[in-house]
Amino acid sequence: MLSVRLCFAPILLIIIAQPLAPIPVSVELQDGVSRYPLGRYISILDDRNATLTINDVLTPEIADKFVRSERKIPNISAADSAIWVRFAVDAPPSFDDGLYLEIAYSYFDRIELYFQTNDGAYLSKITTYQMPFSSRAILHRYFVYDLGSQPGTRQFYYLRIMSEVSIQLPLTLWTHRSFLEKNNTEQLLLGILFGMMIVMVFYNFFIFLSLKDKVYLYFVLFLASYVIFQLIYTGLAFQYLWPRHPIIAAFSIFFFDPLSNVFLLLYLMKFLDAKIKMPLLSKLLFAIIVLQLVEPIIAIVSAHAASYYLFYQGIFVVVLFLSASLIALLKGMRIARVLLVAWIFPLLATLLEILSEINLLPRSPLSYYYSAIASALLVVLLSLALADRINIFRREREK
Repeated sequence: MLSVRLCFAPILLIIIAQPLAPIPVSVELQDGVSRYPLGRYISILDDRNATLTINDVLTPEIADKFVRSERKIPNISAADSAIWVRFAVDAPPSFDDGLYLEIAYSYFDRIELYFQTNDGAYLSKITTYQMPFSSRAILHRYFVYDLGSQPGTRQFYYLRIMSEVSIQLPLTLWTHRSFLEKNNTEQLLLGILFGMMIVMVFYNFFIFLSLKDKVYLYFVLFLASYVIFQLIYTGLAFQYLWPRHPIIAAFSIFFFDPLSNVFLLLYLMKFLDAKIKMPLLSKLLFAIIVLQLVEPIIAIVSAHAASYYLFYQGIFVVVLFLSASLIALLKGMRIARVLLVAWIFPLLATLLEILSEINLLPRSPLSYYYSAIASALLVVLLSLALADRINIFRREREK
């Protein structure tokens, strides 16, 4: 199932795309500041034919074509293009820490980082999705580069990025110490959240073995595929599940996303007993299940087209799930109430992320994990809905 964060990304992008106050062209490093979001410090060039080299973009006629970003997280649809990104860093003489550049996005086909040496030449670091995970200079689930430390200088950096899916640019500069602290906290939290969801898989599987109720089987299969989907989306699957198989890493999301949708809708059909109590809804749900099987086929032809299909199917599945639950509740089916409550947390997480991005809500370490926490709470509540369903049926039999 497509994460709610991804589903509601257009709302977020529309809001944060609004022009804001001017910002100096270069990032000025300061004592006591450990994190520098780069979204509004970068300039972008769309190389439509993907033919420009670093020497080309350094020429005045091409350099003048770079466009200053006004977004905190630029988003570009560039299936056949190469996107060039330029930014500059001013380090004061007192700066005594190194810098990491983090690109907090997992789906790029190729990234080339160009940086200037002491003699004025530009060297490159290249990362591609066709290479095993171990080939990365820094073994991290996202793309991370060590920019070193050059106190008392202004350093220019260029990125050349290619991707068959839309390009999001959540670029951040971190000091070495702050990045390591952030990464340790992040790994701990993600370990807890994924660990909790894996425990839920086994817990509900044993309940299925005891009750032989298919709704538990569908929930277990949904949960297992959803956990793998989240691992893929966060970049952890490539790091830990199939680090030697970049092709699997590139296309697995187009398999596990529809698979989780299929089992979620089967769970919903069985949970609401839709075939008997809501036959028209049951037919609609089955038709949507069949449509999910198209996504892997589209991905073979065009990953770019499949990414859009994934996005809109994700929105439709969420809306359909909520609508079906609401209709069931209005029909007097009390078992649907927990299903509706379960979606409060993903929707709330989306709202909090939007408020944080437009500076109406202060950023905190927790704010970067709203989506992951909401996903875990969604899974817990869907499991509790099953328990509530059994209790309601038991009380109805006793009456």
